[in-house]
Amino acid sequence: MGLLNDPLEKTWFDAVPFATVAPCFMRTAKWGPADSELANAIDSVFLGEATAAEAMAAAAPVVDGILSGA
Repeated sequence: MGLLNDPLEKTWFDAVPFATVAPCFMRTAKWGPADSELANAIDSVFLGEATAAEAMAAAAPVVDGILSGA
């Protein structure tokens, strides 16, 4: 069985076209504000102000708007 036919190894080869050399925070200048929103949401979970699901449900549309430029 070659590497391209091995079900475990093939996954890596299938992912290559989607790989980038720069992490997400380097590909957009909007990452800082988006990261702040995510950090605030995580803080609210640690402070007991929201569940993780609630915090992410509230933060996701805000972060999506920031990253999409809306």
